Amino acid sequence: MRELAGCTAVVTGAASGIGLAMARRFAAEGMSVVMADVEAAALDEAVANLPSAAEPVLSRVCDVRDPAAVAALAEAAEAMFGPVHVLCNNAGVAASGLTWEQSVADFEWVLGVNLWGVINGMHAFVPRMLSGGHEGHVVNTASMTGIAPGPAVGAYGASKAGVIALTESLQHDFAAAGSRLRAHVLVPSFTASRILESARNRPGAAPGPESTGRDDLGPDDAVRVAALASMAQAQSAEHVAAVVVDGLRHDRFWLIPDPRAMARVERRHREMRADAAAVSIEAI
Repeated sequence: MRELAGCTAVVTGAASGIGLAMARRFAAEGMSVVMADVEAAALDEAVANLPSAAEPVLSRVCDVRDPAAVAALAEAAEAMFGPVHVLCNNAGVAASGLTWEQSVADFEWVLGVNLWGVINGMHAFVPRMLSGGHEGHVVNTASMTGIAPGPAVGAYGASKAGVIALTESLQHDFAAAGSRLRAHVLVPSFTASRILESARNRPGAAPGPESTGRDDLGPDDAVRVAALASMAQAQSAEHVAAVVVDGLRHDRFWLIPDPRAMARVERRHREMRADAAAVSIEAI
């Protein structure tokens, strides 16, 4: 899709970080934008600060874990703007802790937003987009952690690895169906955003008696240490949004804003090849 002006984009997690940057970039491209987020006040502020020349904007408070709420978002988007051309399943949260210490509540919350939010978005929007027969794009936000995870990010890494696999399968399904829709997976490295403050949006009932309480990362936490070490190289959310728009125009499946991160991917693949080469075929 080389011409975005006059089209409609839906962005979840649009009140801050990458989501807000994408919404602002789409608006600057002349698109009608639907902005959804679980934070009502932050969403209102984000909409108020869009470029003054932006096309009409629809904002909706939406918890992407709730399929009914996401379905209502799809209905509202079509009712106001007609067909949706670009869907960005972007809402995401993070919690840290040693994998065996992260509680069931930790996993349910992180996977509920990061993975089930994408699944709910696809169920609500993709059939509508397919029925229109028009060109369109589904952008699912993953993370480099989903390809090359580090310590203390078990729930987060699992959710993002799931998004990558889901989006790869979605692209194959679009091709098999002869659809004009295209899938894209956004794989950012550390980006300047509020992801380390995710606990602010954790439902009050979610932590429960099992919770490790490690959403508020301590100064000695491995994730905090790694994040602070990466801060100097953190990319701006605006750069990530620009990569998304360029990827839509040139139909790139992998949207990787930081080429330096490929060293981590290549290291992982070298380890995989080495371990596979050590297997004796005769012994199988």
